[in-house]
Amino acid sequence: MKKQLTTIFAVGTVCSLIALTACTEKHVPSGSPVAPSPPESLRGSFDVFYELQTSPTSTAGTGEKPKKVSAIHFHENYIVLEEATGGRVLPVDKIKEFWWR
Repeated sequence: MKKQLTTIFAVGTVCSLIALTACTEKHVPSGSPVAPSPPESLRGSFDVFYELQTSPTSTAGTGEKPKKVSAIHFHENYIVLEEATGGRVLPVDKIKEFWWR
């Protein structure tokens, strides 16, 4: 009888451990905010040219003279340009043209 109880206890313990292992997978509960993924970044010395649509009839940008930047960070909704004296955020939905060399 004691051996049967020990066997049942051992089987129950193993089953419990398997169940707990299956329940500890990482998941985001529904309704919880999801952390944004880190941006893709380029570091170096770049000449960046861009043109933004500032209104239905107007644009603004670098024109013929590029921005000198040390890094470009590509986020889902915007691009960040790191300049020597600060930075600039370009909303993706306003960009008409964007390139670098």
